[in-house]
Amino acid sequence: METLNLGFNLLEGVVSETHFSNLTRLTTLEASQNRLRFEPKSSWIPPFQCRIIKLSQWHLGPKFPRWLKFQKNLSVLDISEAGISDILPTWLLNLSTQFEYVNLSCNQLTGGISYLNVREIVDLGSNRFTGPLPRVFPTLHHLILSNNSFSGPLFELVCNSLREGPMECLAIERNLLSGEIPDCWNHWRGLGYLNLENNNLTGKIPPSLGRLNLLVLSLRNNGMFGELPSTLQLSTSLIMLDLSDNHFSGSVPAWIGDKLSKLEMLSLRSNNFNGHIPRKICQLQSLRILDLGDNNISGAIPKCFSNLSAMANKGNQKSYMFQWSSISTNNFFYLRAFLVLKGRQYVYSTTLGLVTSMCLSTNRLIGEIPKELGSLVEL
Repeated sequence: METLNLGFNLLEGVVSETHFSNLTRLTTLEASQNRLRFEPKSSWIPPFQCRIIKLSQWHLGPKFPRWLKFQKNLSVLDISEAGISDILPTWLLNLSTQFEYVNLSCNQLTGGISYLNVREIVDLGSNRFTGPLPRVFPTLHHLILSNNSFSGPLFELVCNSLREGPMECLAIERNLLSGEIPDCWNHWRGLGYLNLENNNLTGKIPPSLGRLNLLVLSLRNNGMFGELPSTLQLSTSLIMLDLSDNHFSGSVPAWIGDKLSKLEMLSLRSNNFNGHIPRKICQLQSLRILDLGDNNISGAIPKCFSNLSAMANKGNQKSYMFQWSSISTNNFFYLRAFLVLKGRQYVYSTTLGLVTSMCLSTNRLIGEIPKELGSLVEL
C-alpha cells in the first residue's frame, strides 16, 4: 500500500507502531480530523518513507514526535492541533529540502526560529514561539505566524527577504512586533492578505503599502498615527480595511468611496478622525460593515446612506472563507471582524457573512436621523 487516507472521520482509539509494521511502501498518510492517539515507542523507526503526512487533530504529544526525524522525503506535513507541548526541534526544518507545506498550528510549541526552509506554505499560528521573525524561503507564498510571541521589527522580513515569487498571504497578527512598518513593499506586489493587527507597531502607514493589490488589510489595535496616505486609494481590490484602535487623524478621505469601490468591511473605529462623513462613502454599494464610531467626526448623517445597497437587500449573505489550492491541504481560514454592539465587542468569523452593521456612535454628529436609513433593512 502506498496511500492510506482515513481523513475526516470520527475514528477513536490508540494507534501504535504495529499498525504500520507492514506498510513499507507507504508514501502518503492522510488521516486528519480524527480522535486518534499515536503512542509509538520512543525508539521506533518507521518502515516507510512518506512524502505526505497529515495527522491534524491526532494526539501526538506532549513531546514532539521523534519518529518524524527519519522521514527524509517529506513534502507536506500537517500535525496541527496535535497536543504537542515542546520545543520545536532544530532538525525538523532541516529534515527535507523538498518541504512545500508545513502546518504546526494550534499546539504549544516554543523556541525561536531563524529560517523557514519551506517552499510554499507555512502555518505556525497559535503556538508560543518567541524571538525575531524568521527569514523565509524565496518562493514561500503563505506565511502564517498569528497568535505567538514573535517580537522586534518587520524590517528584515519585509525589506531584506529575497523574493522569487509573489507572497500572497502574510498573517502576523497577535504578536509582539514593534517599530514602524517599513516603506519597502514594492517587491511584495502579489500580496493579497496582510494582517498585522494586535501588535505594538507605531508610525504612519508607508506609501508603498498602498501600492499593493491587497484584498485585506488589517492594522487594528496598534499605536499607529498620522493621516491615511493617498497611495492607499490605489488598493482598488480591497474588500476589508480595518484601521481601528489606533491614533490616525485627519478627515475621512473621500477617495475611500470613490476609489475603493469593492469594500465590504470598513472600520476606522477608535481613532482621531475629524471632519464630516464624505458623501462618496455612499457609493460603496458592496459595503456590509461600516464602523466610524469613537472619533471626532462632526456634521450630519448623510441621507445618501440609503444607497448602501448591501445593507438594504434581504438575503444578501456571503462567505468570507479564504482557501489556498496550490497544494491539496484542505486548509482555509475565515476573515475576522470586531464589532462593537451596545458597548460590547464581538468577534465574528465563520458567521461574518451573515452580519451587516453600521456604527457611528461617540462622535459629534448633529441633526436628525435621516428617515432614509429605514431602507437599510438588513441592519
